Amino acid sequence: MIIYSGRFADGSSVTGNLFSFGAAVSWTAYTYFYEKIHNSSIWTTLEIMLWGLLFSAPFALSEILLFKRPVVFSFGAVSGILFLGIFASALGYIMWNKGIDLWGGKAATLWVYTIPVFTVIADIVFLGNSPSMLFFTGSALVGAGMLLVIGREYRRLVSHDNTNR
Repeated sequence: MIIYSGRFADGSSVTGNLFSFGAAVSWTAYTYFYEKIHNSSIWTTLEIMLWGLLFSAPFALSEILLFKRPVVFSFGAVSGILFLGIFASALGYIMWNKGIDLWGGKAATLWVYTIPVFTVIADIVFLGNSPSMLFFTGSALVGAGMLLVIGREYRRLVSHDNTNR
């Protein structure tokens, strides 16, 4: 509702939607397993990133060797990789893991629903596009859903804390 603004069929691809669904499933699995194994946000994040590097390296090498893709070390390529590695990956995972440590997996996952809202806000601010009415409707639904769940969790925690005194 927020992203497509009623134009779901225009420019939508089945493959892209399947990849997005796969990303959501893998993110759910990541959150679940992190909640089970964590012991320190930074060290666990480092270990997870090293495992990711180990398992993604064969795919990168196959792209270079089998598909003869050139390796480009331009300023733009290197700075893009550093930006993604530091901000999108390292800091993103550290903050996500800290959120899981503080709130638990269910409550931390609520914030994923704000990604489309912030994406459209960035589209408005940086590209000058105008939001549709569905953006406001969808954003209000996301906000209401988050307030509902956060309020319920807060009341549960407060009542649990009062019963343990």
